[in-house]
Amino acid sequence: MRQSLGSRASPSAGETMTEPKRKERPFDFFRLRALTLAPRLGVDPAQAAEMVGVLATAFGEEWLNQAAEDFSPSAALAFRRHPLGNLISTAGETQLAEALELVEYLVRVRDAPRLTDVLNGLKGYYHSALVQLSTGARLSIAGATDVAFEPPAEANRASDIHCRMEDAETRVECYRTTSRLVQSDEHTRLAFRLLDLVSGEERAFAIAVALRVPLTAALRKEIARVVSDGVAQVRQRIGAGREAFPGTLLTSEDATISIAAALPVQAGSPPILLRPPDFPFQDDDWDAYVRASRAPVEMLTHVGTPPVQGTGLSSVGIWLPPAERQVTPTMSIEERVQQLGRKIEAKLAQARNRGKAVRVVLVQTPVTTLVREQPVLLERLRGKIVTSRPDVAALVLQRRSWREDLGRHGHEVVLALNDGTDQGVIGVLRRYAEIDVATP
Repeated sequence: MRQSLGSRASPSAGETMTEPKRKERPFDFFRLRALTLAPRLGVDPAQAAEMVGVLATAFGEEWLNQAAEDFSPSAALAFRRHPLGNLISTAGETQLAEALELVEYLVRVRDAPRLTDVLNGLKGYYHSALVQLSTGARLSIAGATDVAFEPPAEANRASDIHCRMEDAETRVECYRTTSRLVQSDEHTRLAFRLLDLVSGEERAFAIAVALRVPLTAALRKEIARVVSDGVAQVRQRIGAGREAFPGTLLTSEDATISIAAALPVQAGSPPILLRPPDFPFQDDDWDAYVRASRAPVEMLTHVGTPPVQGTGLSSVGIWLPPAERQVTPTMSIEERVQQLGRKIEAKLAQARNRGKAVRVVLVQTPVTTLVREQPVLLERLRGKIVTSRPDVAALVLQRRSWREDLGRHGHEVVLALNDGTDQGVIGVLRRYAEIDVATP
């Protein structure tokens, strides 16, 4: 019988027909998770649906799908290259809370000039652009008007935000401090590969690797092979039951490797890595360290749950070769504040003021908490950045972190004001600083 277009023939006796499975796109998964988890976040499903729509409009579903599927095949863990890719592909309560926060900012400044530039920035340098976006939105909440992004400055450069604080024309320069990791992706891959080799063992293992030469892909694979053989040897000695902590020490021109049986510890406890006395490093000054932990699922699915519950199992520590080790003495609080001051001065020099606008310098940095606890350090920064520059009205330090009481990230804010700063500017900045202050 001929089957016409658009119709389907019935299956013959004994024949079953199945629909081909269509791969679920990441953003469809995110949409479903948003509607499912909304009640647990105290969010109306209609608000969750609006959030999904705003993200789709702002970034495009296709771009979000690509970001959610874009990760390096050579990476030790399949983290997406872009933070929004992790947000869409994971879609847990924490990720949805961040998505709601992001959308709240976007909606607040939806009519701001050059918002498109910030959206492009979020696609490129997400965390830095998020500081710019959130600052503009939160200033608007605090009473600033005429918020605009990327206003032109001198020398064909641009500031971050232009707005009016009461009657004062104001430019805001945003800066986010960052830190650099010492170990490369090869070291991370090695650490997780070695941890994977003992993931199925009944006994916890401690694996220490002191490299003597730079780590290459070939050396990483060779070390993994050697450790696999060493684990098998230690496993046999564990089965014999004649030693409490059997282990082996392997030495070559490329590395020294220690493999030993260990004991499980409470997750979140200080790192412990058993090593024999003749291992090259006896202090806990490794350059990379990972430890496996086991915990019930219910402990891991709540927003803001501290990762200190469950059982810590096997661990791996890696030391870089002497020529690569960046052993830097711990910086004092004073030295960290001085370093921050130098970075802020460099930022100010990049975007010189244009016109008669006053300037506000906003820095997102962990140093905020230290400065709050030691006002004398804040006064030093004030003298270096604010009072020495008549056109700088204020220095704003802030620290963004998860707030369980808010159910989202919050901002701890510290202000350093210039003498004679316009009262309208002071009022807006003080309201800005109080946005996330807990209320009884």
